[in-house]
Amino acid sequence: MTETISVEVNLRAYVRRETARRWIAACPMVGVVSQGRTASDARRCLQEAVELWFESCIERGVLDQALREF
Repeated sequence: MTETISVEVNLRAYVRRETARRWIAACPMVGVVSQGRTASDARRCLQEAVELWFESCIERGVLDQALREF
């Protein structure tokens, strides 16, 4: 039997324009950066990347260590 647990985490992030066609979004707390054509696109991509970062850490059993490092 598989159980699903949901956790909400609030992390600081920033979004800035890099070029006329590219926005950068970053979450320094976990060292994740993403990009998009608009600010909202970059933000959405960053959220997905951070979620994948957490999933990867959990699957590999290194979440505690990764969070301590950051």
